[in-house]
Amino acid sequence: MAEEKSPARISLRLFAINRSEMRNRMKKLSKLAESKDLVLYLSKNDFKTKYAGSYMGIIWAFIQPLVTIVLYWFVFQVGLRSGDVGDTPFILWLMAGLIPWFFFQEALVNATNCFAEYSYLVKKVVFNINILPVVKVVSSLFVHIFFMGLLIVAYIL
Repeated sequence: MAEEKSPARISLRLFAINRSEMRNRMKKLSKLAESKDLVLYLSKNDFKTKYAGSYMGIIWAFIQPLVTIVLYWFVFQVGLRSGDVGDTPFILWLMAGLIPWFFFQEALVNATNCFAEYSYLVKKVVFNINILPVVKVVSSLFVHIFFMGLLIVAYIL
């Protein structure tokens, strides 16, 4: 007689990680930790080169999200006359949603295109290509740390 498997037992089996998989994941994380200096260097370089050709340079990385937030605020608060959300002013509520979205959107788009962008590094045999998406995510994080700090200061005031 065949043993019937309950849905709970099947779902637990799906999420179970055997020891070899865990060791492989830990090896990848340790390799990433070993190359943290390279990740930071490439992230800074990526951040600088992303805005190098623009008229206002790196300042544009900070102005573009501010202009977008002000435009959304104007449309929804002034144009559509939406009120505050509880005790929180609408602009702070809007920033609390848009700032993580800007980070997620920029990190996801850049991380998916990183292998094509860094094709000269991918072709090298000794280069660890697993760090390239991390480089793009860290590069996106630079601007958004500033905006998260700005949001925290705005909530305090």
